[in-house]
Amino acid sequence: MEKTLGMKVEDVNENLYAFVNGLYSSKNCSVKLADSIWFRDDKNVLKVREDFLQLMVDWYDADIYSSPFDDSTVKDINNWVKNKTDGLIDKLVEELGSNDMMVLINAVLFEAKWAEEYKSDKVIKNYTFQNYNKTESNVTMLVSTEYGLFKGKNYMGTAKDYDGEKYSLVTILPNEGVDVYEFLSSLTSQTWSDMFKNEMGAIAVELIMPEFKCEFEKKLNDVLEDMGTKLAFTDNADFSGMDNTKADMYVSLIKQKAYICVDKKGTKAAAATSATMTNKSIPPRDETIVLDRPYIYAIVDKATNVPIFIGVNVSF
Repeated sequence: MEKTLGMKVEDVNENLYAFVNGLYSSKNCSVKLADSIWFRDDKNVLKVREDFLQLMVDWYDADIYSSPFDDSTVKDINNWVKNKTDGLIDKLVEELGSNDMMVLINAVLFEAKWAEEYKSDKVIKNYTFQNYNKTESNVTMLVSTEYGLFKGKNYMGTAKDYDGEKYSLVTILPNEGVDVYEFLSSLTSQTWSDMFKNEMGAIAVELIMPEFKCEFEKKLNDVLEDMGTKLAFTDNADFSGMDNTKADMYVSLIKQKAYICVDKKGTKAAAATSATMTNKSIPPRDETIVLDRPYIYAIVDKATNVPIFIGVNVSF
């Protein structure tokens, strides 16, 4: 895991602690993160290390639960997730097996209004979106003028600020003929960082963006194995830093569910650099970006340019 993340676990804890505690929240724009650890209440098979639990409380403010790991535990976990995501995700765990020892849960809730909400004359009904499978769908489009342009040899994009101007919705439109999935797979931390470094902040962009709602669920075992975390999913995994028994635990399942809704009022999401200028009059737009074919979106923390949510819209 340290090799995959590129740093020691102590540094991971410190960096994530600093990142989470640096996230901005207000009445109209908030990010809420929550963690919990659920472990089997049977000291004959599992004795969780107190120092491990203390680390999880100190660094991640985690809720700790000793539980029978029966149907009541499944219900309790799902209720915890539902509560922490404001009801957007109400079922994460389907069942617990007889050999399951511990479940670690992370929940993220993002809810924000736009810095400048859309008026009725900036909403276009029945706009045609070209789906990835070559079919067409009718969508509702939102029209706004943003300041700042991301532009590369095979893409164009911009960012729309949320209230407080600490987060933005970044939208990236690959050029005609560029496959959106191939473009997404080519993104690295370096190319992402370079995109913000090369942002043209003085350019006015007319952004025509669809309203959308998306729900996503995926098993992440293969994804993490491809990234280099292979040992954790095998019998050779060593998680002795978590328990004082010979439970010989390994990771059997990592699953993620996500929900995001973008409309004329703002964004609500559960599991994203431009300068905002105010003028007495709007200057002529230098560029127009119409998101009427598959594109990438991300909710970005502007202080770090770290995406809190990232996804791709390919069909409606």
